[in-house]
Amino acid sequence: MSEALIEKAFQTLIKDWAAAQSPAVPVAYERVPFVPPEAAATAPYGRYVAVAVRHADARAFGYGHGRDYMGFVQLTVSVAEGVGTRYLKELKAQLDSLLPTTAPIVEGALRIWITSPLTFGPAIGDPGRYTVPLTVNFRAPAF
Repeated sequence: MSEALIEKAFQTLIKDWAAAQSPAVPVAYERVPFVPPEAAATAPYGRYVAVAVRHADARAFGYGHGRDYMGFVQLTVSVAEGVGTRYLKELKAQLDSLLPTTAPIVEGALRIWITSPLTFGPAIGDPGRYTVPLTVNFRAPAF
């Protein structure tokens, strides 16, 4: 159940952030059909963000009375080819401030802690687009 709460927390956080942008940023979710937008449809830059939560093995603590859920979130940011990297860096800064290492993300009774700053991965080959994964680690102790 806690893994589902963790996924819900991150998806909701990104969805709310994306909706608050002007214009709104389309969000792609795992196992949900998504067609990348045309550049003109989501100006500026034909942007979108894909969200994927990856769980590591949970660990028991406190003589088996609790579990430590760990993993990482990959936010794949994509823009139309030819717009350069400046916009991606600005987007990363916004997402990084959304995922601070100093305060938990709260979903019900679960507290999710970000344990590493958001980092760029290598660009992904995607015809007509510039696509880069951003990754952040998390830990969620559950009692």
